[in-house]
Amino acid sequence: ERERERERESWTRNVRTPRESDSHRNMTIDDEMNELSAGMGRLDGPRAGRDEMDELLGMEAKWNEEGRAAGIADGTKQGIHDGRELGISKGHELGQELGYYSGCALAWLNQPESSKQVAVSGRARKSLESVISLVEAVPLDDVADAKLSDVIDQVRAKWKAALSQMGLTVRQEGGGG
Repeated sequence: ERERERERESWTRNVRTPRESDSHRNMTIDDEMNELSAGMGRLDGPRAGRDEMDELLGMEAKWNEEGRAAGIADGTKQGIHDGRELGISKGHELGQELGYYSGCALAWLNQPESSKQVAVSGRARKSLESVISLVEAVPLDDVADAKLSDVIDQVRAKWKAALSQMGLTVRQEGGGG
């Protein structure tokens, strides 16, 4: 016990730079630690060390949110770019398809009698004229219009009917049948 008391006395010292208000007070290390922990709220009690962890977790959450926001912004930008590229590509394909139908229909309807390569009956003529008028009716100003896919489906149906009426078959490219 005595040895402990001596050890404790040896730890007693004036820890702070004396100020007028506490110049008379000598503090032990325990007193200083208690005062520091009371001031910081971090060094003792059940929350010891937790505030630092909460602060780190808060920073992690903040960084995660910043990264998420940056990812959404980048994804939106990339999505717009990819959507534009896909729209141009699909629009080009659709334009080629409709141009092919219209061009063939016009050529068959306007072929001279002396060099008829394909026999166009009255029903086939009506179907080819329908193909041309439907191609001209395709709404080009609003591609989100639901009528667009309906008109394209009608063009394809009339095209197949016209080919069938002329005794021609549909040749699919790419081995699709």
